[in-house]
Amino acid sequence: MPVGRLIMNLEDIEKVCMDAPEAMVIASHIDSVNHAVYSSDDVRAFIKQRNLSQVLVPCNGETIEA
Repeated sequence: MPVGRLIMNLEDIEKVCMDAPEAMVIASHIDSVNHAVYSSDDVRAFIKQRNLSQVLVPCNGETIEA
């Protein structure tokens, strides 16, 4: 039985934003896995292009507080 991807792709990020428009989406650990398809810069460019203002891509070592 297929279980899907372990890592979300860009379209998955956009779908989460569309399905939960009030949610803050944090895309983390992007550059820390060797099998990642996209870099942090790729994700930042995508969210800017698609105007997904609720997505946050923290810098390495950045702390996020609620």
